[in-house]
Amino acid sequence: MKEKDKKYLAIIQMYESRQSRETHPDGSFDSAGRWYPSDDEECPCCMDIRSPSRAYPFSLMRHCRTRKHIRNLLG
Repeated sequence: MKEKDKKYLAIIQMYESRQSRETHPDGSFDSAGRWYPSDDEECPCCMDIRSPSRAYPFSLMRHCRTRKHIRNLLG
């Protein structure tokens, strides 16, 4: 299997795993229940996403489950 194919397969597997909630993005909650990605999880694409607030505490977690983010995360 080519290296490119292995990377594509890894992206698909991680995406499906995160969408089904079998695995979760690496991060933590603050005292107000807002979720923030860890330094290893954060990618440049995260900068375009609204910062978590009390009204939208999972904005970054939802983003970290997208194909775009996982592609950036895995290179």
